Amino acid sequence: MLLSKLGFDTYRIIMQRMEMDYHYQGKTDAVAEFSILPDWLKQNIIDPLSVQESIVVQCEIKTHDANGNHLTTGKVYWQIKRWTNVKTKLAS
Repeated sequence: MLLSKLGFDTYRIIMQRMEMDYHYQGKTDAVAEFSILPDWLKQNIIDPLSVQESIVVQCEIKTHDANGNHLTTGKVYWQIKRWTNVKTKLAS
């Protein structure tokens, strides 16, 4: 979702780490939810990358079951940088 909002050609994203907190045992179907607002993108990614080579952002994903029980909270940390700042080149 991050890259679809930021642009595949402009930014490179790598998962740095992932944490999961379990709150309730799921016994039915579950849905995970994460959303991004344009202001959040500008404040946390676009503006910082105008003065820094790379940044790490935390995205929080919450999972709820069909009954509305909060099952998990996942925290995924993404390193983001512009492709122009990537030093490792693709092999041809």
